[in-house]
Formats: sequence, C-alpha cells, structure tokens
Amino acid sequence: MGAKCAKLVLAVAWMLVLVGCSASKPTPTAVPPVEVPATGPEDVIGVWLVTKMVPSGESHLEFRPDGYKWEWISGQWKGLTLASSTYDVADGQLSFAEKNCEGEKGEVVRCVGVYQAYVLKRDNKSVQLRLVTVDDKWWFRSVDLNDKVLTRVEP
Repeated sequence: MGAKCAKLVLAVAWMLVLVGCSASKPTPTAVPPVEVPATGPEDVIGVWLVTKMVPSGESHLEFRPDGYKWEWISGQWKGLTLASSTYDVADGQLSFAEKNCEGEKGEVVRCVGVYQAYVLKRDNKSVQLRLVTVDDKWWFRSVDLNDKVLTRVEP
C-alpha cells in the first residue's frame, strides 16, 4: 500500500473515531399512552365532545358523580337536553339507566344501555373515551356513541 493510501485509510479511520465519539446516545422516545378499560366513574367524570350522527351536530356528554347529562351545543337544538339520568362504571363497562325512551320503530322501550368503556390517559387523567355498544335499546345513542372517540373538553 502506498503512502497516499495509508494516509487516506488513517484519515478515514480517524474520522470514524471522531464521529463515534461525538455521536450522542439516542434520546429515549416517550411511550405512547395506551387505551385501557375504564375501572370506575372517576375514569369518565368530566365533559366529553360527541359529534352526533342522528341528527348531525355536536353535543356534550357530561358525567358527574351523581349522574350524567347529554346536551346539544350546536344547531337548532342548542341547549336541549337529550338525556339525563344515572350511570355506572365497573369492570370496563359503562351502563346508562334511563327509564323509558323511543325505540327505533317509535315504540317505548326501557333505555338501559351497556357499553364497553375504554379510556386513554395522560398524566393519570382520562383524555379520550371510547364506548363500544354491548346492548342499547335506544338506537340513536348507539349510533352516536358506538366506537367513536370522545375527547375531554372539561375536567
């Protein structure tokens, strides 16, 4: 190997050493939050934005320790309460407990609704809520809530 080649090999080796020494360690990436089953009312208490399908518009679904209220926040029905009653959250399920409501064919039905409830938490606070219908006789609630991601708008 000639003197020029030896100098070039030495220079490349030196650059590799310098690059290796100056390279910083990779920054650990944050673990993204994971959706988990809701374990109790504390996981859902707050106000959640619902984009309604039937009829279209936006509403707030507010869970309080003593019950819930679902209210229109836009359009011609702004301020109208869609539903309010009690609810329960246990073992990953949220249950609505209305007395009676109108069924899909206009009949009066008992409006108990059962949903699998999943929350996404950041800093130990639920920031997203997803409900998956298990059984709900109040058809429009199921249409509006089934597998939709609701975002928290108030604590």
